[in-house]
Amino acid sequence: MGPRLKGGKRAVGKRCLQFMQKDNMWVEFRKVPSLMIAEMWKDTFESEGLPSRILPVGDILEWSETAPFIVYVPKGREHVAEEILRKL
Repeated sequence: MGPRLKGGKRAVGKRCLQFMQKDNMWVEFRKVPSLMIAEMWKDTFESEGLPSRILPVGDILEWSETAPFIVYVPKGREHVAEEILRKL
């Protein structure tokens, strides 16, 4: 099982956790407060040539636009994401 939040909810849903464990090339970069911000970061990174993924915190069946999301970047490329954010 994955890490838990207050109230016993998993920090990352079961399916998301299986996906991330199977694909070890992605690392958690930042946790953001909403889907809109997560999509803006994803678009910013991808416009600079850095692939990224976003997944909701908690079970994927319970997420909404206001749920927190985690932005993932390729392992070993975290410094590139930091540099892109520094340029903004």
